[in-house]
Amino acid sequence: MTDDPTTDDGDRHADPAADSPGDSRDGGAGGDGVADGGAAAGTGAADEEGTTRRRWILRLLVGLGIGLPIIIEARTFIGLIRVHLLGQDRDDGGTAGTPTPTAEPSVGVGDELLEGTEPTETVREARIRVSESGWRFELSVAVDNTTDVPYELRLGDVRTTAGEVVDGGASTGQIPPGESAVVEESWPLPAESRPETLQVTALSYTDDGVDLTDETVTIGRVPLEG
Repeated sequence: MTDDPTTDDGDRHADPAADSPGDSRDGGAGGDGVADGGAAAGTGAADEEGTTRRRWILRLLVGLGIGLPIIIEARTFIGLIRVHLLGQDRDDGGTAGTPTPTAEPSVGVGDELLEGTEPTETVREARIRVSESGWRFELSVAVDNTTDVPYELRLGDVRTTAGEVVDGGASTGQIPPGESAVVEESWPLPAESRPETLQVTALSYTDDGVDLTDETVTIGRVPLEG
């Protein structure tokens, strides 16, 4: 029996065709593997970048937490050095402190008008009389001459809280040694204004001449009457 050449050739031609689908499927599976590997690599890089960023943020927060208290303590220490060594004082706002001005002592009823003189000049009455004709500041001072020479007290100008100056000129005249006198004066004031200062002059008549004391006295709060 003779072999059929046609059959052998058909078998040889059929084998490559049968293997082709398998080869295609294997090639497709390999492509999917490459894609999955690229995606995994991208995800890993993103995760690493996020981790690095979080580490830098944590380092920054830790640095601030440690550095800020150190800076504050250093500024406080430097301020103490300035105060104790350089004599510089600073207020809460960090600006150079200014001394608080001392209020001038004021006089009222019962106070001595001139504390630097030997005779006593005591304020007896002080009031602001309010009427339809206007406001007037009235003052009465009792003078006791305890020296051995004649003494005189004069009440001069009054400066008001409004800044106006009102003339005055009352005087006790010369008070003999050991005697007393009372001087009274009144000054017209602008409405709603009060006396602020009073010019006072004291004169002692000695054998060598006249000893003069001229002072500006601050007036305390004066009551209203009317």
